[in-house]
Amino acid sequence: MAIIRTVKLPYLAVGRNLLLRSRRLLRDPIRGKRTIEIWTGTAAAVYGKAAQYDYVGSPVIYDIDDSDAPLFKITLSLPDNGPDTERPVQWELSGNGLQKDVLEHPLSRQIYQQNKADILAIQKWLRSDRTGTQPGDPGGDTLSNPLSPKLRDLMTMGTLHYQLGQYVLKQTMIGSDQSFPGVSYIGAESFVFKTADIASGGALDFGLPATINDRVKAIDAYARQDQPAQPNYEFGWLMQASTISTLPGGKYQLTQQWWFEYWSTYLYTVATPATFA
Repeated sequence: MAIIRTVKLPYLAVGRNLLLRSRRLLRDPIRGKRTIEIWTGTAAAVYGKAAQYDYVGSPVIYDIDDSDAPLFKITLSLPDNGPDTERPVQWELSGNGLQKDVLEHPLSRQIYQQNKADILAIQKWLRSDRTGTQPGDPGGDTLSNPLSPKLRDLMTMGTLHYQLGQYVLKQTMIGSDQSFPGVSYIGAESFVFKTADIASGGALDFGLPATINDRVKAIDAYARQDQPAQPNYEFGWLMQASTISTLPGGKYQLTQQWWFEYWSTYLYTVATPATFA
């Protein structure tokens, strides 16, 4: 094993309660070129540094020395191109099929806003035995909106739901029980996160890759073109409760999802920066 270059940095403060003391570049006949970093700091800071690389498949080797406690030292052996060659988080943006009430369709909402009486007349007809005159026909309840007869016929034929594509943002992390950031437990699914907070990374523990980040912003922009603004509704990503599963070697897998939709602010709370601070 041959040391190629050593850079001592005894003065460089790079984190809270943590100092980078030196960085060396060496060649390992088995692992190839490696970067060796030596950090010192408090026990919490050193163990926190180690937790960043404590996941299945991590290319990082670390050694913690507490012989000079309360000053702790951690030595990291990193791939030559840095510790981010493999990240402890994976992102996936996928499609999901969703069944929604036909009365939630944008055209149905338009009828409701312009001619609420039409919707009430159609609902009354559907609840009846349907032996009389249907709304919109001579002798029946009046339908003022030209779209209302189409909605009446659709629901009379039994079509009460429609298919809608929905985007799902999924984050998967693998690590030890100490390497996970804050986890959403019961109740977390009540929050809707705005796309701006997702895309900026402010609502996330790990930022999105550039390609997925651009797609997330495009999804939001495109959806707003097709959906007229409605009171008490907000475009955003509904956070689901986390799923944690065990893996061999004492590791854990954390899965988190956000579902994009036009969510009711009556049913769900729109998250603010204080929510995920």
